[in-house]
Amino acid sequence: MRIRVLATVLSLGFLAAATAQAQPLWRVVSLDTTGCNSGNIGFTTELSGVTFPTTLHFHTIVDSGGLRYMDEDAGTPGSGNGTYGWHLYTSSSGGPITGTFPIPPDQPITVTFDLMDGSGGPVVSHVVVILSKCDGGQIESDSATIPALQPVGLAVLAVLLAVGAVLFLRRQA
Repeated sequence: MRIRVLATVLSLGFLAAATAQAQPLWRVVSLDTTGCNSGNIGFTTELSGVTFPTTLHFHTIVDSGGLRYMDEDAGTPGSGNGTYGWHLYTSSSGGPITGTFPIPPDQPITVTFDLMDGSGGPVVSHVVVILSKCDGGQIESDSATIPALQPVGLAVLAVLLAVGAVLFLRRQA
């Protein structure tokens, strides 16, 4: 009996792990070009875990010196999982902007890369990159939020916790 329960718990654990690994992720691979004018700063990004066709949207925000230079909803990924070249330029398709390029030199820049479920929907992948400056700067900080489990993964996790609780209570009795 205990072997059967253990096998079930292990199977559910593998299912939860597989569900968590299948989450969409948009991450920054490298900073490729710098400069202060619109279109100068360029990254290589990578998209993974997306099932096509998709309703996910790329959303990029660029802030520096208290001004917003870019707030772009770039729409859905068109060419599948893999690498994407990503440049920063004047765009207000995702929301209002308050600054115009060029960004002042020697000023830190915060770039937010969000992969959203639908236009304006919940964020499923979130990365914030801080550049030291636009004119020859480098990445000072790169923080990613691990995507949350989908409802199926949460349900499997709940079942695992319940099974563990039952086993613990049986052992205590």
